[in-house]
Amino acid sequence: MTRTNRVAAARRVGGSVIAVLAAVVLVLVASPQASMASTTTLAKTQYGACRASNDMYARFNDTIEYGYWSATVSGSSRVAWLGSNPFNAQQIHYEDRYEYLPAGYASVSGTGWTVNSGNARWNFTRPNDWDYDHFYSGINATGLITHVRRVTTANFIFADRACTVQAAATRWLT
Repeated sequence: MTRTNRVAAARRVGGSVIAVLAAVVLVLVASPQASMASTTTLAKTQYGACRASNDMYARFNDTIEYGYWSATVSGSSRVAWLGSNPFNAQQIHYEDRYEYLPAGYASVSGTGWTVNSGNARWNFTRPNDWDYDHFYSGINATGLITHVRRVTTANFIFADRACTVQAAATRWLT
């Protein structure tokens, strides 16, 4: 091997080593992501004419960015009444909730969110409607967080009955 070939080979190896080191540093610095979704109603309490499972639903789809001592959630949720008699509920009481476990302190950057220790909660009441979509980002928590519990609940109020639907999931951050 000539001197020129040896220098060129050393440069290729050196460049490869630098590229591998840069990739390792990027992996160590980047926060892992996890997704959490529920498209089924995992728990239902129904009264009166709300017994059909296709009359209503609650669902959510979230992305969780997390590190050793923090977690940040962004995503969307939706609740809907699909019954036809009546078409609209008189009111929809809607709640999104995050529980950061076992020990975390939540801080929130979204409108309407309240914080209590390791929980973040959003409540909303909408009159005379059948559905609602909620989009959010920047729901932060710091502390020793091993998993996140997520719950979306809707209570559809009618003149003669109330129908409640809930979707829930737990995501371990490993």
